[in-house]
Amino acid sequence: MTVSKLATPYMFQNFGAQRWWNGRSQKITTIVVHHAATTNFGAMPSVWRDREASAHYGIGQNGEIRAYVDEENTAWHCGNGNAYSIGIECTNTSGEPNWGVSNATVDALVKLIQEIQSRRGKLQIVGHRDVPGNSTVCPGPSLYPRLQEIRNRVNSGSDTPAPTPTPSKPTNVLTAGAGYSVLSDGKGNHAHLDEYGPTGPKLKIRGWHIANYKHEFIILIDRVTGKEVTRQLAKGVARADVNKAYNTKGNVGFDVTFDLKPLKGKSIVVLMRATNDPKGNTTGGFQDFTETRWYHDIK
Repeated sequence: MTVSKLATPYMFQNFGAQRWWNGRSQKITTIVVHHAATTNFGAMPSVWRDREASAHYGIGQNGEIRAYVDEENTAWHCGNGNAYSIGIECTNTSGEPNWGVSNATVDALVKLIQEIQSRRGKLQIVGHRDVPGNSTVCPGPSLYPRLQEIRNRVNSGSDTPAPTPTPSKPTNVLTAGAGYSVLSDGKGNHAHLDEYGPTGPKLKIRGWHIANYKHEFIILIDRVTGKEVTRQLAKGVARADVNKAYNTKGNVGFDVTFDLKPLKGKSIVVLMRATNDPKGNTTGGFQDFTETRWYHDIK
């Protein structure tokens, strides 16, 4: 039996029905990260009694790690990718549409993957939605944008997050973070904030987002809680400079403002969502970028 020393076996391969295959048909090469789509950590693994699914590990909101299936067995968590992967479920702190995940859960996830890699060597770290043949938004809009951070922390050997940057106090607050690099996901999607900050009674957000979806929404996220504060449909703005640089077409820019009053006392980061859903949710396909490097504490 192979189980991480960081995990406590919990209803271990005893769900009331067998939701795994004994053994492996392929070498383990990949960690697949999921969000559990529930705030109830205790719902796993009993929920799999009536559902043909399972995972090797689950992590609670407080960072507790439980083991459900032997790593040497094939859990049913990502379809075509089951044979070569280890599946980890992360319990949510909130429901849809944000499906929040706590920092304690992310910290434990980093430690768990580091421990697994100490035994198995370096593995690929992907979200459920990245596995070929899977049509899903899992691991959700809060956790998926943090996968690169998780990879960086796992591979740096550090299980602690990088220090949170101190907000700068430049002469022009709107362009303080405009020098940050373009956000890219390696799949041809890119985004950037050109202006972001308070101006009078408004919070101004101007930038661009290249992704092949029908609608662009700008979503304000409370940096402390990870929860959505408000959202706005952004009308496309012509950006000939961006189209030329990336050989694309269409109005890929946005320029929106929010009232500052409802944001008072919150630390705000911007999530840029391209989506086919007219309400700005994830139905029908979407692509998110969250600019966590540039935030504003609204006074």
